[in-house]
Amino acid sequence: MRPIDQQTILITGATDGLGRALAARLAAEGATVLVHGRDDQRGKATLQEIGGRASWYRADLSSLAETRALAEAVRADHPRLDVLVNNAGIGGPDSWQASADGHELTFAVNYLSGYLLTRLLLRLRRRHAHPPLPELRGVLPEQARPGPVHHRPRRRAGRDGRHRERPAPGHVHADQDGPVAGQHAGGGRGGDASPRRRSGTGRRLRPLLRRARARLRALSDDLTSP
Repeated sequence: MRPIDQQTILITGATDGLGRALAARLAAEGATVLVHGRDDQRGKATLQEIGGRASWYRADLSSLAETRALAEAVRADHPRLDVLVNNAGIGGPDSWQASADGHELTFAVNYLSGYLLTRLLLRLRRRHAHPPLPELRGVLPEQARPGPVHHRPRRRAGRDGRHRERPAPGHVHADQDGPVAGQHAGGGRGGDASPRRRSGTGRRLRPLLRRARARLRALSDDLTSP
């Protein structure tokens, strides 16, 4: 990934709240920030506040036509786009409201516009043979990571009537040499399903998930087509 001061980042809904704070942080680190919003006055105020290499783009994302116009303006002004932050969104209204295209308003703003904008701006990444966007994962600080889980040994009665400790599933005695003999550490009564059973379930689910994703993409393409 390129250094932050060489990146161009578009943030939708960047005139208040989390979007504005993120725009200010990225501008302070030297990124070229494209600020999006619906109100020109708030947009200009945001640019004055964050400074740096920031530019303003106005569009109402409840309209698919304005979403397309936003993508066209970004493509015309910038040869590349490193990051798109689909931050814009609205809360659900008390009653059903239609967007400019006849879709439910919340669905249009919170899903369809972000889907369409992403598809249209992917060309700026493919033009420069970018790798896929990195996956962000939550990382706990070292002191906050959980330690090992200690199982309390269970007791069972032997043939002589005496109670002996039985190790919890997955427990290995310290004096045991070599690989664990017998059943899988997580298997057996009360243990987790075997790896073979888990992988079999995954193989059955993967085709269903692929078909569901394909149907969702086809529906989204149909709903956002001109």
